[in-house]
Amino acid sequence: MAAVLGILYNFSQPQGWALSTEMRPVCFFANTLTDIMGARQYACCLQVYEPCGDGIEEVDDTRSDEGPSLFKPKVIVILSRFPFFDLFRNCLNRILLALMEAEDKAELMISTLLSQVYLTPGMPAVSFCLGNDRFSVRAPKSPTIPVTSDKVMLFLQQLGTIYNILTLLCAVMTDHKILFRSSSLSLLADSCYALRSLLYPFDYPHTYVPVLPELLIEYLESPTPYIMGVLNTVRIRYTDLDAVVVDLDVGAVYVPPSITVPVIPQPFHQQLTSSLQMVLFPGLATADYAWKVGQPPFPAGEVQDKRIRACFLCFFADLLVGYRCCLEVIRVYTPPLIVFHKSAFLGLRQFSSCPLIRAFLDSLLFQSFISDRGLPFRICDLFDELVAQISEQSNGQLTSRTTSI
Repeated sequence: MAAVLGILYNFSQPQGWALSTEMRPVCFFANTLTDIMGARQYACCLQVYEPCGDGIEEVDDTRSDEGPSLFKPKVIVILSRFPFFDLFRNCLNRILLALMEAEDKAELMISTLLSQVYLTPGMPAVSFCLGNDRFSVRAPKSPTIPVTSDKVMLFLQQLGTIYNILTLLCAVMTDHKILFRSSSLSLLADSCYALRSLLYPFDYPHTYVPVLPELLIEYLESPTPYIMGVLNTVRIRYTDLDAVVVDLDVGAVYVPPSITVPVIPQPFHQQLTSSLQMVLFPGLATADYAWKVGQPPFPAGEVQDKRIRACFLCFFADLLVGYRCCLEVIRVYTPPLIVFHKSAFLGLRQFSSCPLIRAFLDSLLFQSFISDRGLPFRICDLFDELVAQISEQSNGQLTSRTTSI
């Protein structure tokens, strides 16, 4: 517990612990902690500034009593393995109000969260009360599919163009460093989480810190790939980092001259671009029509979010059709050794001359995917079903062509 508190001390207040001469508004953001086994916990932080009491030691005894009032930072944190950011923000707001009223009310709410909320996949929703507010939450049906609400949709809106998101996707697929910068803590955290969610069915295996504390800024010089976020107030030379820099405040992606990001091969690039255009710009197909036709109402943010994720899921499924034919499982070892025959897959899919696919198959992102999903006897999820469906369609088309010949 002491080690966790020491980590939270830095990651819950990434801009540093310092007194303020003005009362700052209450802020919320969610940082991510990763243990040595790769398991992630989400630290939902509520930052509050409160007046310094009389018991605070005066650093400067010569300061006059008529000087400006000082406010000290305080952070309330909910640590969970479930990414229910909106729910935890509401819970933290309710706990903060209870602390202002009476401390015993807040203690009762915390005990309710710890003792009465048990989440199990596949079980009904759990309801609980914090004061006069009633909340309901259900564990995700699949532990491998990320829960995003509308964060992916907002992330694409922040980047501005399809070109930017595809450039960022190719950089992650080829194990390049990704650095987000913004003036907003929540925007950094949500954007990093959205990018990691777009990688499904792949789980990002490298260093992942959505909001890097200023005290740990030297970690940006790490030689290994990472996804990190820093505030704009941090003064660093981005050109020396050898990383793809994403400025979320202006929606720009900067690729330094020292980095070459390969592009998605055809026809996959055109298919992914067209599907994203249909979701993001549905009126583009009929923009030149002389007789204007009515357009359906724009879907809600969460629906739009799932449509965007479906585009990337279909892209990865199309890209990896037939990958299981190139797997070899050696069961004399414990655990079994899984070997992926890269040359066989490149020849099977005619990817031998594609720089992106060759670099992607050599990446740790793909190797961890093979080790997690290579065994035939395991729990299958949405991606496995989609790959099997596309394979059946491809085999059916090949059979019909052979019969006609």
